[in-house]
Amino acid sequence: MTALFGNIAQWMQAAQLGKLFFVFFVGAVIGFIHEELYYWIFFHKPGWYGSLWGPYIPIYGFGALAILLISRVITNPVVLFVLVFVGSGILEHFTGVVILKLTGRRFWDYRNFPFNFDKEGFVCLYGALAFSFAGVLMQKVLGPWLVSFYDHIGAAVLDKWMLGIACVMTLDFIVSFFIKANPHGEF
Repeated sequence: MTALFGNIAQWMQAAQLGKLFFVFFVGAVIGFIHEELYYWIFFHKPGWYGSLWGPYIPIYGFGALAILLISRVITNPVVLFVLVFVGSGILEHFTGVVILKLTGRRFWDYRNFPFNFDKEGFVCLYGALAFSFAGVLMQKVLGPWLVSFYDHIGAAVLDKWMLGIACVMTLDFIVSFFIKANPHGEF
């Protein structure tokens, strides 16, 4: 088993997948923390409304990864801000609609928020601005720091950790899908 993980980790190191997954994972955890703080501040209760059991929300990880990759082409923070504003609004709308249609559940609801942009309540000014500021912060501060941290610690160490975390997240996704898709939790 150790040899298998070692070979996969070597391949990940060559493709820099470990670094990309590291950014994804940190973004997903920060997204979870953001959501929890939001629920504590506005509703005075814990949220834990993500779709998985673990303390991470993958859509935030994909956002962090997208910002890191887009930053190679778009270096102007104002352009990035506008792009994230529009892109996050589109992503929130379509993700919300798909989740609602597939599960019958709303993971967020902005219908009572001022400046709600769509009739379904999946996009509002607060969310779009928050994601836009987070995008610029990711581009200018957090993204470079994460890459530097990863390079400092070394791929040989972190790739194995990222592979283990990826396995746990994959298992979490599979278990969450079956348990939450079936109200009795039977496979």
